[in-house]
Formats: sequence, structure tokens, C-alpha cells
Amino acid sequence: MRAKIFFCKYFWLVPLLLFGVVGSAVAAPSATLHGLRIEADGAYLRETNIGGNGAAVELGVGYRLTHNHFLFDVGVGGRYAYVDQKMGQLNDTIPGVDEEGLEYMGYHVWKDRRSPSHRVEVNVPIRVGGEWGRFYFLVGAKANVGLWGRVKEEGKYSLSAMYERYIDPFSSMPNHDFVTDEPYENDPEAIDMNFDIRAVAEVGYAVAQSKLSSRSSVKMNVYVSAFAEYAVWHSSYYTPLLVGAKCVLVFNLPNRHGCNCLGY
Repeated sequence: MRAKIFFCKYFWLVPLLLFGVVGSAVAAPSATLHGLRIEADGAYLRETNIGGNGAAVELGVGYRLTHNHFLFDVGVGGRYAYVDQKMGQLNDTIPGVDEEGLEYMGYHVWKDRRSPSHRVEVNVPIRVGGEWGRFYFLVGAKANVGLWGRVKEEGKYSLSAMYERYIDPFSSMPNHDFVTDEPYENDPEAIDMNFDIRAVAEVGYAVAQSKLSSRSSVKMNVYVSAFAEYAVWHSSYYTPLLVGAKCVLVFNLPNRHGCNCLGY
């Protein structure tokens, strides 16, 4: 909820920033670069609605247009995510019959419950922004689709029994199926395919520029950046917030003006 309030509170600044970037792009002499983008990232992942925590990694490719200070970026990415959700203790009382035919009242306890999940997703980001010298920023949206997922539950299980003819409960007797803190693990289940729209923001810095070879006119720009993503609309219970860092390679293709530089 706090993440959603933050995005709603400050996302109105985006049009102002873009207005300044577009204005400078139109007013300045034309200098356009076309680039192939390849990136890899790692992020902390928080499921804001259910309290799950985890990590995610992504590989992506795309096209980046630079016109003076204006940036346009579109591409496709594939992400793997791991989330570990902690769950509360469950208690249940169920009558039973032991192997000798005696009735008892069974007290079942499931504790230290957790639900680890694995997901594979594909996404299409569309972003715009600006670049000044070595610094740049990008904001926009990302359409995300879940392709595959598995989730299971594990924890500790206890069963004690109370008989009418006895005062004290029976526990820690595995031969009677009365166990204490016995580890359990359910079989993994498939996760329904989800779809969400995420607001994305990224701020980065150019750390290096080099040619692929002495004879090549293609230059490779190396960036490091910090980014954040938040699902503003989703089709399932999965509402992720991601904060992480990435390494970006942009291969600027030759253009007719003979300039293929960053401007620093």
C-alpha cells in the first residue's frame, strides 16, 4: 500500500520532466542515435499484498533511440522470480480412531508454515526519458505475463490425542501417528498464469564507451543503473514491487552524420 501511495504521489512529476526533455530535443540541433540494448538485472522482490519476500533476475534486449537529450526505449525481457511467503499457524480438532479401534480427539497443529514459489515471466517495457552527459533516466510502463510457475507449502506438523479414559494427552508416539514438529512438504502445484501492468522508473550512469574493434564503427556504451517496478494493475493476487540494479550495454549503430558518441 505504501508503495502504491508513493507512485501515485510522485508520478505526476513525470510529465514535467518529459516536457523539458522533449523541449530540449526539439530546440537543439538534430543528433540521432539508434542502438541495440542488452541488459541484465537483479532485484529484491516484495509481494505487497501477501507479504512475500524474494529475489528476481532478468535478461532483456531492446531498441534505444537517442535524439539530442531525448530517449525512447522499447524491448522484451525474460524474468525468473523466487518468492518465499511466511504463513500463520493452523490449528484443527478432528476426531479419530487408532489402530486398536479406540476413539480419540486429535489436535492438529501446522506451524512454521512457508510457501516458496518459482516463476518465469516475459515482459514488454516501453519507456521514455532523457540523457545529459553520463546520466540518464527512463520512466514508462511494462506489460508482464507469467509463463510458468510452481508453488508448494512446507512446515512442521504435530498431532496429539486425548482419550476419554486418560487424563493426559498422547503425543510424540510415531508408531501411533502421534508426532511432534514433524517436517512436512506438499507436492508443488502449478501457478495460474497472471498478467499485470507495471509502472517502471530507472536512473543510470554511463561508466564506459568503446569500439568493438579498431576497424568497427559500432560503439558499445556501458551503463549501470538503479530501477524500481510496481504493478499498478494485475489479474491475480500477485502484486510485486521490485527494487534493484542492472548493467546495460547499448551498441550504437553507425549513422550518416558520422557521430556515434555520448557527448562526454
